[in-house]
Amino acid sequence: MQIKFTQEGGVGYFPVLSKPVTIEVDSLEQGEAEELKRLVESAHFFELPANVGTPPPPGAADYQHYTITIEEGGRSHSVRVSVPVKDDAVQNLVSAMQKQVKAARAAEIRSRAKPTADKKNP
Repeated sequence: MQIKFTQEGGVGYFPVLSKPVTIEVDSLEQGEAEELKRLVESAHFFELPANVGTPPPPGAADYQHYTITIEEGGRSHSVRVSVPVKDDAVQNLVSAMQKQVKAARAAEIRSRAKPTADKKNP
């Protein structure tokens, strides 16, 4: 299972932080992978409409939404979730994805950091 998560809009919106993050669920630790799969099932993700929640009125600013795309077993489905999220099962999935995105971004930052211990002082 592959999940692509994008967060857009909201107060303090930074485009660089809204870059889509793709999570390969099967590469996660077993407990995390099982939890994400359970949350996808609990939200009945593949039966959700393309838009969940009330979209903001045209021209409205600072409204936040998430786009979740899940690919599994030859099927793919995308859902745009408007905030506030009123469905508890969908909110639980969004919260779990936010946690995964935070961890993925932290790992990316760590991988880009250059080790300073190997540098010699002049």
